[in-house]
Amino acid sequence: SDQPRGLMAELRGGWEEVHRKPVVRNVLLLLTLGYFAMFFYDTLFAPLMRDLGQSATALGLAIGAVGAGGVIGAVVLGRRTSLSHPFVWIAGGAALSAGMVAMLGLSALLGIFPDFGLIFVLFGVVGFATSCTFIPTRSLLQIHVAPDRMGRVTALSEAANALAILTAPFLGATLATHWGPGAAFVAGAGVLLITSAAALAAARV
Repeated sequence: SDQPRGLMAELRGGWEEVHRKPVVRNVLLLLTLGYFAMFFYDTLFAPLMRDLGQSATALGLAIGAVGAGGVIGAVVLGRRTSLSHPFVWIAGGAALSAGMVAMLGLSALLGIFPDFGLIFVLFGVVGFATSCTFIPTRSLLQIHVAPDRMGRVTALSEAANALAILTAPFLGATLATHWGPGAAFVAGAGVLLITSAAALAAARV
């Protein structure tokens, strides 16, 4: 329709689409959990690397490894014209990311100083696993949401992102203040495991 709609009407339209399709509801839940987990530790890479005995140069290289891993993951998933079992991909990506993030956090908490080569690989795997977690969710929205409702549903997913940004970094910082940045990474890994379990449950629906 070319008739203008009010803000509340648009919001209701988005919620109706979410409630009508369980797969869309599950995708938004997984996006929210994934964003929340990631922002738990995303702002704490620098103090974590310091606690691991690494230099500022190593920090830059590690962040580059995350980006490179993400690009590789995007290319691998993008070359698959039909992504079968997307929720399984999400679950696997979240579980793999949880393992890598937990290893980094526990190393800092326990005073273990791994070689930078290992750290570089762990960060690269985190980037790859993050792509496996988030790219299928976007694909599912493209498949299951009608074009005339995509804007409303996408707005809801971005609202979930904004909610995570407004809450998770502060919770992570609180943990880092009391127990060190490693604690925030371990907590984020725990949320990622919950995300993985939720994705496996969604795969059975």
